[in-house]
Amino acid sequence: MMWMLIACLAHAGDAALTASVVVKVPQPEASAERLVDATEAAGGWFTERTQQGLVLRVPTDEVDGLLAAVAKEGRLVERELERRDVSSRIDDLRSEIASRQGILDDYFELIATADTASVLTVEREILHIVGELEELRGALRMVEHDAAHARVAVSFRFPDRRAPVPDGNSAFEWLNSLDLITLVTDFEYGWSAWGPRLRLAAEAPEGLSAYRGRRELKAVSPDGVLYRVRAARHRPSADLAFWEEALETRMASAGYRVVSTERVQSDSLGEGAVIELGAPLGPDDATYIVGVFVDGRRLILVEAAGEVSRVEARREALLTAVRSL
Repeated sequence: MMWMLIACLAHAGDAALTASVVVKVPQPEASAERLVDATEAAGGWFTERTQQGLVLRVPTDEVDGLLAAVAKEGRLVERELERRDVSSRIDDLRSEIASRQGILDDYFELIATADTASVLTVEREILHIVGELEELRGALRMVEHDAAHARVAVSFRFPDRRAPVPDGNSAFEWLNSLDLITLVTDFEYGWSAWGPRLRLAAEAPEGLSAYRGRRELKAVSPDGVLYRVRAARHRPSADLAFWEEALETRMASAGYRVVSTERVQSDSLGEGAVIELGAPLGPDDATYIVGVFVDGRRLILVEAAGEVSRVEARREALLTAVRSL
């Protein structure tokens, strides 16, 4: 869907396109090499390359293919597209160039009939106009170049390293309890969840070791992927669509990157909403998955978190556990 949107924008008049993506890959150096090769094959080049990512320029018509190549390298956790309309700027520069060129032509006609005293004055004006024309033509070439070549910034980690805030401004108590750092801290110190008893035959995902309390199921993998199921009071009462929107809004406002949202079907709870979020966690980038199911007077909350590539390797096991609730 994103690539189709970019294709539409790319052909909508004179526009400078800038795409920024964060993709988690197992081998950044190898991925960077492949992306540079794909860029050059499409008639583009790289303007910057570091261990954290690279900046690529590619003909606008080829941007879809390049972004598809980026998506194949790993897990996309953030993506943004900016379209800056430069048609007015191009028209203005072309108009100014035509105006200056007309003045220059007039001066050349004038110098042919000017007397000796006037020649030096006319020559100075000609030199001044020629200088202005060079500046205007240079500016036009730059703007047209930006319109013809999209800028694609690929990062292998979140550039903004600020962690999300534990935003407690929601009017709903259970939403205020959803926070990546809080989840990690609860596991680290063995703190228990608040709220009603779970009363649900939840099972740990394959490959994770479980320990169950009266109010929650916790599980953790050897490489640090966390999983928790707990219940919350369903007050006030609302349908799943309402809570799905409230969840996405709250997490985005707290500083999480919303990667995806989807509906899943549980064996006993029916349909639920699952949102995948991205956020920096110390030196790493983390995936934080939150699911909510409406179960009468209760909400069943599911959380999973860990370093992006580790969660990705266990994605199917995590989703299988969610569907088996």
